[in-house]
Amino acid sequence: MIRPCGTLLGSLLAATMLMSGPTAWAQTAAYLQEEKPDVVLSSEIRAQAAELGNDPVRIYEFVRNEFEYQAYYGLMKGPESTLRVRAGNEYDLAALLVSLFRAANVPARFVRGRIEMPDAQAAAWTGALAGVNACTFWRRTEPTSWSGDGSCSELGTSPTGVTRSTTTKRVQRLHVWVEAEIALARYRGVGAIGAGKA
Repeated sequence: MIRPCGTLLGSLLAATMLMSGPTAWAQTAAYLQEEKPDVVLSSEIRAQAAELGNDPVRIYEFVRNEFEYQAYYGLMKGPESTLRVRAGNEYDLAALLVSLFRAANVPARFVRGRIEMPDAQAAAWTGALAGVNACTFWRRTEPTSWSGDGSCSELGTSPTGVTRSTTTKRVQRLHVWVEAEIALARYRGVGAIGAGKA
């Protein structure tokens, strides 16, 4: 499945699922545990979640609004270093967000898939002048076995790397985002209802 994405850092994390009513989170306990090195529930992470009131909306907005996006491939910093330097790629930012959610007792998990965006949006993410430049920039951050010489492949020709359509002027790439069980009414500002479920 290829998902369209929104704005810069918002789309890195905005795929966070906001759910109402009963959900299919059959493995809720598993989505609350530490899974080093991706999910860390250290005293530093727990303290940050507590400082944000263990409120999933405040946690999400903290990561979305207070962190800078950096383009590189894979989990390199981990949640604690990402928190300290206030910057990371989508993998590190997602690891921080999942860690903070779980520290606040909010079930959360990683999702990985392909996203697609217009050239202009790809350029805005990377600071490039055009989508083709953004595509090339991202290709150079991937494992060399994926991208060869670092140039962009035609859209749909690479199951792993960044691709770009010269006809539709759209870029596709692998991406990671977060799903979390958050009461929809809570996120809309209504407040927790009952035991935190909408």
